Amino acid sequence: MTCPPDAMAPEAMQAEVAALCAQARHGANTLYGALLRENILGAIACSFPEFSRKAGEMSLNAAVDLFVASHPAHLPQFHQIASEFVLFAQGGGVASARLPVMEYEWVLLDAEIDPAAVVLPDAGSVNELDLTLNPTLRLIMLPFDVTLPDWPALGDDHEARPHAVWRNAAHGVVTRVLSRTDCLMIDRLRQSGPLSCAALAWASAPDLPDNVPAWVHAALADDLLCLAHPKEAQS
Repeated sequence: MTCPPDAMAPEAMQAEVAALCAQARHGANTLYGALLRENILGAIACSFPEFSRKAGEMSLNAAVDLFVASHPAHLPQFHQIASEFVLFAQGGGVASARLPVMEYEWVLLDAEIDPAAVVLPDAGSVNELDLTLNPTLRLIMLPFDVTLPDWPALGDDHEARPHAVWRNAAHGVVTRVLSRTDCLMIDRLRQSGPLSCAALAWASAPDLPDNVPAWVHAALADDLLCLAHPKEAQS
């Protein structure tokens, strides 16, 4: 027995729902409008705690109200509110000085919820196995030092530096300021795919005078490198 295709809602119902949505979107003081903003505010405060603290209650409420009233969601599911709010902010919805804070917190969240498995090799077999970058790795430019307890120092004119963010095997999220060597090695692996330690050393010469095996072992210790999936290694 086959089920018939879902029938469209009656036009009267569609019009009623559209009117209710418009009222909630543009009527901050209506029941549904206030509830909608309260739920979105809670999601943003949870997803971007440092950004929310820096913005302050009044500015954050104003940003949420503008977000609800003017942002057409590309991903309407409730769990995508954080992603949609970042798009809204990047379009000029929040003060530009606070945008890097939000983008960093969004990258932290994105790495944390990434469903990819972090598979580590046995210590004794590192030289023979194909290694790859941690599948949860994200790269971002940040104009502040996240290692300082009072980050970010908004208003200071800091040069943006490359950072890596990833989730390790213990399910902790790691942030590292990248050195030139880090950037070159990551770039090699992103371009070539899984490589053994010896193959990576060959691919990195002569640009890297540093000891590649030492870098590989340090990256493995931090879970920046992982064991390549068999299918990935063969491709």
